Amino acid sequence: MSEITNFLSTLFDTSKWPARWHCGEWTSFHGWLYIISDIAIWAAYSVIPILIVYFITKRQELPFKNVLWLFVLFILTCGATHLADAVIFYVPFYQFSALLLFICAVISWFTVFAMFRVLPMALSLRAPSEYEKILDDRTSELNKITNKLKKQNSQLLSFAHITSHDLRSHVSSIHSLLALHSATSQVKEQKEYLEMLKNEADNLMVSITEMNDVIRINEGEDLKWELVSFDEMLIEAKKNLTGLLSEEVEIQSNFDDLTSIIYPRVYLKSILFNLLSNAIKFRNPDAQCLIKLRTIEVAGQNILTVTDNGLGIDMNKYGDKIFNKNKVFHGEKSNRGVGLYMIKNQIESLGGSISVSSEVGQGTKFTIIFNQNGNGI
Repeated sequence: MSEITNFLSTLFDTSKWPARWHCGEWTSFHGWLYIISDIAIWAAYSVIPILIVYFITKRQELPFKNVLWLFVLFILTCGATHLADAVIFYVPFYQFSALLLFICAVISWFTVFAMFRVLPMALSLRAPSEYEKILDDRTSELNKITNKLKKQNSQLLSFAHITSHDLRSHVSSIHSLLALHSATSQVKEQKEYLEMLKNEADNLMVSITEMNDVIRINEGEDLKWELVSFDEMLIEAKKNLTGLLSEEVEIQSNFDDLTSIIYPRVYLKSILFNLLSNAIKFRNPDAQCLIKLRTIEVAGQNILTVTDNGLGIDMNKYGDKIFNKNKVFHGEKSNRGVGLYMIKNQIESLGGSISVSSEVGQGTKFTIIFNQNGNGI
């Protein structure tokens, strides 16, 4: 213990040793090479910690910041030992130099232990390329969610139009039947009109029930894709056309090549209803209304064609506007230009397509290519 006390009390005593220049045989070149190298190392070891401290202060959320501070102390003390080694050529404070070496050794081993502790955590850190991959995956996932939300929103808007359009059609039919009922005094005819009113009211209730699909879409659920029969959907669509059908309207169907399809029931029914409704409303007044429906399967594609002999559409004038919202091509007052827009919207929202060919006075043909993957993509 007395040796330690004596060592510390004579820490800067230089009387016991000669300066290093006088210890051994040093040439000028050898000595100055030693001195300049030590000073250069000390200078570098002084700048490096300054840069590390600057980096630490600029990056507040660095991992393992305590280890970096230990590196700062370790490098500073290493530099101090080199500076002392150069000064000893002139001032032989070997005891002070030994103390600096001891301090450097202690800090060095603290740094070693700290590195052993953080090494497993450091190895668990991801490389920038891994973070980029994670970011790309998250971005891709976010894009999928965004596209799904867009699809659901499109379905929601489309169904809202469907509901509004169908309800208006039911109400219009009921209004017409009530007018006919009031205009006749024949009991038999009144009973017939009442029966038709009952059927129309039932159809109205079905349409209202189908509005539950809107709620399911809004809650994030997809439309129910199921195997539906074209014949069955045509029958249901006809029920909704009670006020428009008459002996002057003939509907022919040929679903032999493709009897059914995997598709949302409510959408297929609405497509048929609106195409039939349009064909009947805009029939040629000088001829019996004839509507032909046919399904075919070509190269794995499920296709529905609906052809009529009605007024037709001037494709040169309206070809690029046929499916625009609120676009009207004939003078029918009850027409609001929603049906074709709605059909296109709902078909495309489910990944399908619709096209039209027509000539004025020659009728119109709609061709629908269905997507039946069950995902609308």
